[in-house]
Amino acid sequence: RLTALPDELHVVILPGCYDHPLGGDSVYRDELFQSWVIAERALGAPPLTLKLAAGDLYLYTLPWQCDPKNAGDYMMRHEGPGFHLGAFHSLKLQQRNPFQDPLVHWKKAIMSWGLDYVMVGNRSSGVIEQQGSLLADCPGAPQGISFHECGERYCSLVLLDDDVQTESLTSSTIRFEQREIALMKHEPVEHFHQILDEWAQRDLALRVRLVGAIEELFDPQKIIARHRDRFALLTCEDHSCFLTSDTLTQFAEDETVRGILCRRFIEMAVDAGESQQAVYEQALRELLHRFHAMEEDDA
Repeated sequence: RLTALPDELHVVILPGCYDHPLGGDSVYRDELFQSWVIAERALGAPPLTLKLAAGDLYLYTLPWQCDPKNAGDYMMRHEGPGFHLGAFHSLKLQQRNPFQDPLVHWKKAIMSWGLDYVMVGNRSSGVIEQQGSLLADCPGAPQGISFHECGERYCSLVLLDDDVQTESLTSSTIRFEQREIALMKHEPVEHFHQILDEWAQRDLALRVRLVGAIEELFDPQKIIARHRDRFALLTCEDHSCFLTSDTLTQFAEDETVRGILCRRFIEMAVDAGESQQAVYEQALRELLHRFHAMEEDDA
């Protein structure tokens, strides 16, 4: 789409504070985009000046960490007329903290720079206003990248004029969601299938968390595999409990190898901590699934 734009339009691709422009597979190393990419610029360097029909645009590299008291020392400020645009940059790739929010931690610095607008490409949302004018916008990301970024994603179209204005552009293609399923004791498999049938959407990346006590031993991954093609992504975290089930108690009464195994696991789980019980739970299920597979082979 960029290559289809008319020549009189100026396009600049600037690596942001979360981008790594140095990797061999980086988009910034693609020959197709070389004429548009602005490489990292040193702190204190003069601003990049773009000659536009509407006037000069000055692009300043802003530090990812700075002291608000001497924030002005981090740039060579040009005082001429035009638009003065600041962009946080990936200058300290080894030291960046993805949980730091520039709108919170560098609000005083942003307001002290005296720029017309500051680009903050963070994954949280928010704005900074100064004397009623928009100074910085943190719109979030156009596409979620994990199950911790649920909900609709969007980016901002920023219009630089006498007053800075932004327009939110919905651009989500995949929705990340986490949902919990409380399993019924005696029909977990049918219940699981039915719910996934109801939730199936091709643009949904879903992580399912299974909770509750079960009586019927089943393999969640086989169920997930059956429905996976109907989702953008489908994963499962199994937190259901089988160690306290009546079914396991009945298994433990058998004078068989399986019965001895079940009794031993029940004994170990009695005095174990919660995290260790989860390990026993998973190990026991895998062993019982193998017993079940052997019984089917014998049949």
